This record gives sequence, C-alpha cells and structure tokens, in this order.
Amino acid sequence: MSHLWEPLRAEYRPLLFYIGMEIVAICTRQIMASYGFRRHELGCLTYYTYKVKPVVSLGPAAALALAQQQRAAAAAAKRGSSGKAGGGGADWTPFAVQDLNNPLNAAVPLSKDMPIVFCHGVGGLSLYLEMIKYILDLGHPVICLEYKHVSLRLTQRIPTIDDVITDVVAILDKFDIGRACVVGHSYGTFVGSRLVQQHRDRVHTLCLIDPVCFGMFMPHLLHNFIYRRPRLNVWQPDVLLRDLMLYFASRDLHLSATFARRFYWSDMNLWPEDMPPGSVVLLSGNDDLVHADEVRLMLEQSGSHIKAPRCGDRGQGPTAVCEKQGGCTDCGTGRC
Repeated sequence: MSHLWEPLRAEYRPLLFYIGMEIVAICTRQIMASYGFRRHELGCLTYYTYKVKPVVSLGPAAALALAQQQRAAAAAAKRGSSGKAGGGGADWTPFAVQDLNNPLNAAVPLSKDMPIVFCHGVGGLSLYLEMIKYILDLGHPVICLEYKHVSLRLTQRIPTIDDVITDVVAILDKFDIGRACVVGHSYGTFVGSRLVQQHRDRVHTLCLIDPVCFGMFMPHLLHNFIYRRPRLNVWQPDVLLRDLMLYFASRDLHLSATFARRFYWSDMNLWPEDMPPGSVVLLSGNDDLVHADEVRLMLEQSGSHIKAPRCGDRGQGPTAVCEKQGGCTDCGTGRC
C-alpha cells in the first residue's frame, strides 16, 4: 500500500486535450438524448435515465391499489419463471443463447420492471455507447452513471468509491427503486463491488465485465496499472499500443489521484461468496490488468451460483460483446 503515500505518478496534459474531452462529452450527451435518455445531476454524479418513472405521491387508496397490482405482477412473474426454469427462480444469464443478435438478452429477470444500473469504466461514457444500445434492447428501465474523475475530464473533486455509492443509493431512493441489476465494466466493477458490500439488499444481481475487483490482494493489478511502463516490442505492435494507451490513461492527474489517494484496494475486493446468486462475470482471455485465468478458477471453485464465461482473447476494454463470427464455446453467445 506504499503507493498511497508515494508522490503521484501524473504527467502533464495540455488544456486543448481537456477541451477536446469536453467536446466529446457534449456529443455523448446529445447521442444519449437521441437514445431517449434524460440527463440529471446528483452529488458527484451525472446520470441518465431511460424509461425510469418519476415518483408520484399517491393517496392511501391509490397506494393500496398500486401495491396490490405489484404483488399480483410479482406472483405472475414468479409463476412464469417457475414454469420456464423447472420450478426455480428467474435465471440471470446475461450471455446465454436466446437471441444471437443480443447476447445480453437474458441478463435480467422476466419482469420488465427491474431497472438496470450501468457503471462505466475508465475513459468515460462515450466509449460505451454501443454497449448501452445492447442494454436498451432488453426493454428495461436503465440508469447510466457518469463520473468525470475517471473520464479524462477536468474536475475539482475526486470522490472516493464510498462517495459514489452514497450518490448511487440516493438516486435509487429518488426514484423509489428497491433493487436493481448492476452492470459494470472495469472501474464500474468497483462500484458494483462496493454497492453489494454496503447495500446488499439494493442489488438484485451483478453482471461484471472485465472485472478488476477480484484478487486485489494479488500484485498484478496494482503493478500493471500504476507501476508498469510500456513494453517496447516492435514485433508486437498491438501490445505496445495497448500499453501506451494504458500508460497515457494511468498518468492522468485525476486518475492518478483516484487510485493512489484514499483508495484502499483491499476494501474494494469482492469475494465470490458475497455475490448474489445467479451473477455473471465476463472475463477477457487477454486482460491487460488482471490474470483472467486465476480469477476464473477462483470463481469456478466458489460454487455454481456464479457464471464466469471467458469471451475470446480480447484485451481489457469496453467492447463487451465480441464481434468475431463463428461462436464461442465458453460463453455460448455465438458472438466471440
């Protein structure tokens, strides 16, 4: 944990770079609006809502009628899921084969009322627009979180993960959402990890893509993100390019402060037994930050309540759905 008191490993970025990132953020905001999202702000977060109904104050009679309708709908959904799954509960299999055009088709329960909370990773929401389209195809209410401090944008505040979680819970309370399905990628898996640790009753299931919240007691993640320098190998230009992109991101002032100040890595670690039953972890075959095979082995040995497919040999990145045709024997999506 010596990185917490070592000098920050940050390098200069010209003002034009941050102006460019703000232009990208404005374009992203317009694209999200074209998808049907509405933009809000709360605390340290900007967030977008899609088909999330605002809370309306009801009289006693109307509230009682609504509660009866919700109980009836829940009972009907339970009966339907029992018939489909042979007597079990609703299955959470984000990458199961039901519709090959959308591997996320089975990612949520049968009831379309269950909201999805999407947590993006380093680089900002603009890198995840295609992934968000896949999530929208599920037909559920969606809340997309956006945090500037890991989006390569200028900001005066560097919140801790616990600050982010406080605002996420406030958002759920604002819309009277009891539980939600949390989908997170990279840094977003820290948000899902901490949320399930502190507010287990608010998380229906986790879907973690390229997770960095497992095995944080191992040296790989800390070394690869903070200490490792680019590997100069002209015979492997793809490795060099990935290393340069990772180095460029990790030396941003905001990112360096995020991961080297008030960020206690051991507290963020998520243990398999703490995950809700039916959760899914999608591992890259060639992850640049963690050893995916070791994480997958740990998850497989923890029991059958977690599904941990390995999706091809892609590296760490926001492309959750592999586009190579031919089918993947591990994840069963037919898209890897």
